[in-house]
Amino acid sequence: VRKEVFDKSNYKTIAPACVLFFNYAKGSDTDSSILEHIVLKPSRFFSLFKIFIINRTDFKIIQQKKLKEFDWLWKVLVYGSYLDFNFLKRIKNDYSTIKESIKKNKNLLIGQGVMVGGGDENDASDLVGKPYIDTRSDIRQYWINPDNKKKWEYDIVHRVRNKELYKAPVLLIAEGVKNDLKSVSAICYTDSIYKSSLTGIKGKYKNSIKILRQISGIINSSFFSYYNLMAFSSSGIEREQSHDEEILNIPFSEEGNIHTIVKDIEELILKYYNNKNVLINPTLKISIQNNLSDLDRSVYELFSASLEEKNLLSYANQVIIPIAMKHVGYEKLLKPIPIGDNTFEDYASLFLKRFKKNLSNNDRKFVVEIWHTKQIVGMLFKVIPASEYKEDIVWKNKQNDVTSILSDLIKISSENITDRLFVQKDIRGFEKDYFYIFKPNERRLWHKAIGYIDVQEFSDAILKAGRVVR
Repeated sequence: VRKEVFDKSNYKTIAPACVLFFNYAKGSDTDSSILEHIVLKPSRFFSLFKIFIINRTDFKIIQQKKLKEFDWLWKVLVYGSYLDFNFLKRIKNDYSTIKESIKKNKNLLIGQGVMVGGGDENDASDLVGKPYIDTRSDIRQYWINPDNKKKWEYDIVHRVRNKELYKAPVLLIAEGVKNDLKSVSAICYTDSIYKSSLTGIKGKYKNSIKILRQISGIINSSFFSYYNLMAFSSSGIEREQSHDEEILNIPFSEEGNIHTIVKDIEELILKYYNNKNVLINPTLKISIQNNLSDLDRSVYELFSASLEEKNLLSYANQVIIPIAMKHVGYEKLLKPIPIGDNTFEDYASLFLKRFKKNLSNNDRKFVVEIWHTKQIVGMLFKVIPASEYKEDIVWKNKQNDVTSILSDLIKISSENITDRLFVQKDIRGFEKDYFYIFKPNERRLWHKAIGYIDVQEFSDAILKAGRVVR
């Protein structure tokens, strides 16, 4: 919420803010120390009343040595969970990086473009008059301006770089990222000059185009936006950008059909836009969207993403990023979910899958009873007599009872720290024949990605209580 807290700032980029509480270690080992990490995120209450609400998912506890071992874990603490940590750790261990692949491939060369300003001056007269790609107007995802008439004009520059980087084919990668945190990269098929705001991966031969497209597809995908959110140092913290070292350390594989999908997207985009970024063929828009969806699925398959991991990717791209980046319509993610919405059924299905097999038999059935109000939603996970069973999920409209429900829950669910800061706890517990959970009615709190965590916590609690659930 840094941009809302410091909304009177004269600067477009708002620096991150942190409050740090610590004890002096006096030279002792602190690896086993426990760190409490709290994040202040957007909510309905902050938008309306400038009141901070800390939800259960905003509070994490971590052993200090983990943060020294995995420096990217700091970012996961802000936007992710231990499930995201496990996912990132797996793909980092199982796959090589773009950087490692380039190092092994003798047909690839990497480097930044020309740096104009700086201390010393170097001759670049042999570049004058050659085609020049402007980062601001001549490159988008999968598209280099085909009608570009710009020519390079500087005969003296600070850094000329390796001139082989200006010979096609070369994959150009922008430093900035899109509002959805995806990278901006495209293959340039004609010899061109570009500045240091672009990084080029040069293919020495035409058969290098396949691997260039493979790299482009991965870093232009929603997998990249997820990885950017969870592991890159800047996006969502300070400013939306990606550093070369971070991009090059993205997991990578040459397997799969990503390069063929990228080829199709490139061809469609050229027919879709003119050089002024104006739509010229609306009928192709659906085809492009279908190909982009195919690309995302292929990238997920490339990294063998499980159903749980796909839900983590979905949560980041469809909930966290839109809220953090304030996409058009993001407010609906903070608004109440209507009764009967599939979001609740998807969440409840995780509990059914986990417990139904062991708690249901010919005499009894495991069901989920959903209490719905506009303010708060509760789920009661019950074991009922088989004679009373009608369906796995039973809806109860409790809006008329909301006052009495809220008055009881608020007493035990909110801790008033100051007049501007509240800790909002999930209400969860056990009774003889059921267990339950109550949360605010916000879509971000009932996504399946959060459901996996809740199911595991209930499973652990049941085992600790001595109730065997295999």
